[in-house]
Amino acid sequence: MRRFHARGRGRSARVEKFFSHLKIVVAERAPEPEAASTEQKAA
Repeated sequence: MRRFHARGRGRSARVEKFFSHLKIVVAERAPEPEAASTEQKAA
């Protein structure tokens, strides 16, 4: 379905739906060990 809205001088323009074609990918990540991350920060 095409939708239009009014523009100047009697013209028309298409309605753009910027967020109508989003693709969200969700993946599980393994938890990182806390001890390894604190050792790297201290070094």
